[in-house]
Amino acid sequence: MAAVVLVTSGCGDDDCTRTLTCPTGGGGDSGTGAGSSDGGSTSSGMGGDMGAPDGTACTDGDECQSGTCADDVCCESACDGTCESCAEAGAEGTCTPYAAGEDPEIECGVASCDGAGACQVGEAL
Repeated sequence: MAAVVLVTSGCGDDDCTRTLTCPTGGGGDSGTGAGSSDGGSTSSGMGGDMGAPDGTACTDGDECQSGTCADDVCCESACDGTCESCAEAGAEGTCTPYAAGEDPEIECGVASCDGAGACQVGEAL
């Protein structure tokens, strides 16, 4: 007997629907079990491998629950603006502005970031 689960989530302007068939009960053959090895669940409320949570190292958005890999971590958004990163220590997985005076990606030329996601204006050189 198998359980059928209908999953609906937003995909841009459209809704995406996916039907998952999960085996239930015992069985001993490998590869047919459902859920994660630790019995936990993902943020979607379903057990199993639905992608890594935000803040986890990644190389591609397909690896992430959010579908977005930015600055080599799973991120809640694309985080592609000026003076921001999804890999700031202590805030991994959340798009966060660089601290004022920093510019590790050298996005501001000879200036630096203002701490609010933009380059400082009129900074003395």
